[in-house]
Amino acid sequence: MARTTYAGTVCVRFPWVWCIRQTSWRDYSFRQQLGDLEAIVQTLDLGKVILVAHDSSGIAAVNFAVEHPHKVESLCILNSAYDDSPVNVWPEMIVPFADPTLAALAGAFAGSGEQLGWLLD
Repeated sequence: MARTTYAGTVCVRFPWVWCIRQTSWRDYSFRQQLGDLEAIVQTLDLGKVILVAHDSSGIAAVNFAVEHPHKVESLCILNSAYDDSPVNVWPEMIVPFADPTLAALAGAFAGSGEQLGWLLD
């Protein structure tokens, strides 16, 4: 986790990968993502926050804003989705990680640097 201050504004950045390493990635739910975000905001006593979320963290950011609207100044979401609709068309790179029926394949990719590198290339 990185915390910096610029012109009186505190910026806290933390990767979900750090949180996932604390448990099995398959067991890391959206509820846990929300809980981790709540804990950081509370522990660092951030007050009202501007959430900037990218990719899968967009779900936690939206959930935080819904659960704690009084703690959110604004919300910026980049390259994210918030829907579990069967008609969603996910990018090929996301499909193994978005489809629960492909959990074993996603686990193989995530558990092997070589396989993940192949997927990213």
